[in-house]
Amino acid sequence: MSDANKSRSGRKGDGKVCRGQVMEWEGVQYRVLKRRAVDGLAMFTTDTHEVYLASLDGGLDPEWVPQSECGPPEK
Repeated sequence: MSDANKSRSGRKGDGKVCRGQVMEWEGVQYRVLKRRAVDGLAMFTTDTHEVYLASLDGGLDPEWVPQSECGPPEK
C-alpha cells in the first residue's frame, strides 16, 4: 500500500472504508452507515476508527464496531 493512502491518524488504509460500502463482520454482511474516529480518551480504545453497521437482511444491527474487525465480504 502506498503512503498516499495514509489518513490523519497516520495508519495506512484507514480511509478505505466509506459510507454505503458492504462489509463483513463475524461472518455476516452489513452496510456501513457512518464512520468516526475514536477519541484517545475513550474508556475502551480498540481501534482508531469505528464504523456504524446496518444489517442487510433485516436482522439485528451491531451498531458501532471497531473498523479493524470488519473486512470486505468473502466471495
